[in-house]
Amino acid sequence: MKKIVFIISVLISTQCFSQKIDSNDTKEYLALRVSYGLKSNTVISKISMDIGLTFPHSLKGMVESIDNDVIKINDKQGKSVTLVNEIDAINYLNSMGWKLEQVIKIKVLDKEFTQYLFAKKRE
Repeated sequence: MKKIVFIISVLISTQCFSQKIDSNDTKEYLALRVSYGLKSNTVISKISMDIGLTFPHSLKGMVESIDNDVIKINDKQGKSVTLVNEIDAINYLNSMGWKLEQVIKIKVLDKEFTQYLFAKKRE
C-alpha cells in the first residue's frame, strides 16, 4: 500500500511541476572549433563552425567554411565577413548577440581541438 501511495504522489508531483516549452523562449547554439598547428615557427589556427543540420538555425545558409580553416559569413544585408582565427570569430559572434556558454578541450585520436559553445535566444 505504501508503494502505491508513493508512486501516485510521485506522478502527481511530476505533473504539477512539468513545464511546457515555449518555442519563443528557447536558445539556439553553435560550436566554434579551433585546432592549432605550427608553420614557420608561428602558431596558426584553423577554425570551423557547426550550427547543426536538423533544426532551423538563424545562420543556416549564411555560414561557409573555406578550406576548413577560414569561415565566411554572409549576413542578411548581403555583407560578407571573413573570420580567419578564433579571436575574429569570438568578437564577431559577441557583436551579433551570441554568448559564450562553455569552452571544452577535445582530443580525437592524435588531434586536439578547442570547442567554444555559444548560445543565443531564438528570435
